[in-house]
Amino acid sequence: VPRSFAAWDAFVTATVDRYAGRINAYQIWNEASLRMFWRGSGATLAQLTKRAYDIIKARDPEAMVVAGSTTVRLPAAYERFFSAYLQELGELGWPIDVIAVHSYPTGEQDPQDRSENLRTVRQTLLDFGAPDLPVWDTELNYGLAGPGPIAKTPITGQQAKDWTVRTYLDSFKYDIDRTYWYIWTPAPYDLLGIQMTNRSAAADALRTVADWLQGAEWGGCIQEGPLNSCAVRKDGVVSELLWTDEGEITIEDVRLGSEVCDTNNDCQLATTASVTVTTAPIQLSPLR
Repeated sequence: VPRSFAAWDAFVTATVDRYAGRINAYQIWNEASLRMFWRGSGATLAQLTKRAYDIIKARDPEAMVVAGSTTVRLPAAYERFFSAYLQELGELGWPIDVIAVHSYPTGEQDPQDRSENLRTVRQTLLDFGAPDLPVWDTELNYGLAGPGPIAKTPITGQQAKDWTVRTYLDSFKYDIDRTYWYIWTPAPYDLLGIQMTNRSAAADALRTVADWLQGAEWGGCIQEGPLNSCAVRKDGVVSELLWTDEGEITIEDVRLGSEVCDTNNDCQLATTASVTVTTAPIQLSPLR
């Protein structure tokens, strides 16, 4: 916690004066829900956010102010911090341009648990009457050790590809405007469960994400039980992106000759009127 509001103001002023025009977004604090990073109250951080917002907008009006981020995977810490922070931000007139979360699930959890974390965040924002601001997931990975005695879990190969594609689809489903992985490294980094390096499986999956979503018009999602179906239009073609929260589901009445692509972006033509959908997303499209 800064020694005083005056010390905080001086720090923010010096930072913005130095980097104005070079930094386009300032995140106020990192993982303020965790006492190892922030030992003050949510209300106090909201006051610092407002002061920083006023300084930044006065000196670099085009720069965005990103709220202090919160983790979600420790429910007690999340509730203690985020509720108080949002309450005070609302009373101060929402002096932010972007809301920030870190959607890491626990070290033994998977993308479905991250999906539940995003759902929790969306409900909290609704409960506190947050305005329709962009939400950024400014730090994300899987398999990191913790909390407590939970060991690190390496996630590699096809599983890493499936989880990476699913992660972006969930971000679109829950209207998360930006998704930032922790962290891209030139070589594997021991802390991480999913490695983002130039040659990793997860990085390769980003090509699939780009092929499916870059330049596409997002049509929203429908969930029926564990089945997720999201529509995208790209180059005049409407496709379905399909996956399950758990288990397998068989989709009937598939048009013969439809194209079915997996997370490797390997595509085959449907030769029967049914397709099996699992937790690994697929793209179902009419033949181009």
